[in-house]
Amino acid sequence: AAPTRDETIAAIQKQDVFSNQLQVYTWNGTSWTFGFQASIGYNSSAPRFDVTYDEVTGKGFVIYSRNTGTSNELGYRTWDGSTWSAEVLLSSARTNGNVGFVKALARPGTDEIAVIWADDSNMDLTGNYFDMSAGTWSGEPATALSTNIARNGNGTSVNSDFADLAFES
Repeated sequence: AAPTRDETIAAIQKQDVFSNQLQVYTWNGTSWTFGFQASIGYNSSAPRFDVTYDEVTGKGFVIYSRNTGTSNELGYRTWDGSTWSAEVLLSSARTNGNVGFVKALARPGTDEIAVIWADDSNMDLTGNYFDMSAGTWSGEPATALSTNIARNGNGTSVNSDFADLAFES
């Protein structure tokens, strides 16, 4: 929920025979409003998107897989309480396949958002920090956080919610 107003962002994964769509809605305390939709590809067990609010500006942040493995693997949008930004693309330096897992977490008391993601090709995990006020990323680590991440069973893609984020105080 938004830290500065009566509002919630809900994101759902809508699956049909031909596509897998992320659909995003906002609740203003009275009614739901459709925000946007994006193609995120298919993965039945691992989250390909996440939603959070930063605690300083109160802006909403939605980041998601774009189901492409060459460049601009991720897309994100921000919500200022009345308008969604246009889609902004993010290329990863440490992963080079379709992003099959995404997780975001707002750092308490700041306008920073930590994001981790993993690809379905090399099973690499990486991350980055987003500064909501400046609209900038701080940069990925020098190497992947983990390579050849474990999968449940005999799967060949990221198939579980296998990692999490936390901040130390």
